[in-house]
Amino acid sequence: MPEPDAPRKPPKRFWLYAPYVLLAVAAVGWSGWWVYGRGRIAAGLDAAAASAQAAGGELSWRTRRIGGYPFRFDVTLEGARAAEASGWSLAAPELKAETYAYRPDRWIAVAPRGVVLTRPGKGAAAIAGEALRASISDLAASPPRVAVEGVNLTFTPQAGGAPLPIAAARRIELYMRPQAGDQAGVLFKLEGGKAADGPLARIAGDKPVSAALEGQFERFGALRGGGWAQAARNWAGAGGAFTLIQGGLTAGDASLSMRRATLTVGGDGRLRGVVPTDLHKAAGALPGLNASVNLTFEAGRTTLGPVAVGDAPRLF
Repeated sequence: MPEPDAPRKPPKRFWLYAPYVLLAVAAVGWSGWWVYGRGRIAAGLDAAAASAQAAGGELSWRTRRIGGYPFRFDVTLEGARAAEASGWSLAAPELKAETYAYRPDRWIAVAPRGVVLTRPGKGAAAIAGEALRASISDLAASPPRVAVEGVNLTFTPQAGGAPLPIAAARRIELYMRPQAGDQAGVLFKLEGGKAADGPLARIAGDKPVSAALEGQFERFGALRGGGWAQAARNWAGAGGAFTLIQGGLTAGDASLSMRRATLTVGGDGRLRGVVPTDLHKAAGALPGLNASVNLTFEAGRTTLGPVAVGDAPRLF
């Protein structure tokens, strides 16, 4: 008689279950990493709020939510406010920021209900628009990469507040990038602006205003300290300067182009320096003027050629 078949060994099921086991382990590990990252973000916000308070300022919010599991970190702040001891502040009814969990060094933020900017001695102005967003990346760099963009913006003074130089703008962009030699490159653009009351409005009339400026901060690493005012003083004291590479302003039929110049900050916190400019086809307040004149910041005042424009910009 034929020999009976040898008993069969039970099939190995390891390779059947192994992928699921590995997936479960990975999910648990990733979840742990996400929870850890969420805690780091919360701790970072709390530390920044404490640091601002220690410097005489404020960084606060009414409510805070951190979500976005599993692949993002989403931070929503209701009633957010950042203020400097000097009197500058920025408040947002709602501020949303997000980053990828696998690349937490690049954040994108939006203010869907606009912001309120308060200037020392000039009160508050509401800034609203179709889009108001910013991004920051390469956080370990000095400075990090920053981009700010606003689309179809309006600038409305609040009760008791003075108007900003412009009442509206089709687009505003601001970029900052690290550069070699402890420098920070800056680029600013304004398109389709509408001038508020004042000299700019008299020159532009009902026509649009546009502006552009490119430059770089020297000795940017010295811009550190407890709060903006102290950081700006430290920077100025270390020989910090702003090199204007090129710039321009168009207001209606008038245009002003700025050539290369170096600007510093005095002990009073106001801008100092002389910017060579070319003024063309001016109308309204400066009828028929076509000339090369200096834009001068000195002794706390701003003059364009022989014409007094107003106070020199104050940094702290």
